[in-house]
Amino acid sequence: MTKFEVLEKCRQILMGSGLSTPLKDDDFNFLCKLFPLHKKYKEKCNGRNIKSIVVRKNPTYHNRNFALVFDTNEIVDISFIESVNRPGLKKDIESACKSIIDVDDKILKPIIKDWLDTFENGELTVGIYLDEGKFIDQNIITSFSDFYNARV
Repeated sequence: MTKFEVLEKCRQILMGSGLSTPLKDDDFNFLCKLFPLHKKYKEKCNGRNIKSIVVRKNPTYHNRNFALVFDTNEIVDISFIESVNRPGLKKDIESACKSIIDVDDKILKPIIKDWLDTFENGELTVGIYLDEGKFIDQNIITSFSDFYNARV
């Protein structure tokens, strides 16, 4: 899926779901893969487990938005747009790649771009494996290392 297709799917879920009703499993699973890209995801979850995701009407802006419902029954709003268009995601991915292979940016950046192109949705696919500027998944680390080594 392209970023545009991800945004469209989120809008369809948002508009096709009843207010305050937990989302269907497929929609829940889709958003659970997307929301970790949100810059404040860890802060919003604060160690709590997500029980469900619901659609709410924002009292200030009067629009529909997603909200995480935790096992504590606390509810926190989260933006799908900020998850898809996460500021600084590309730079965070570049930093994580540089932490694996420390070479000049002029050499590394085109390789990172080509590597991201091998994934169905590049930055969004890889971005969920980031935590504080490092990749947290050994398969992603190996994938990038192998791709880099095959190119040089």
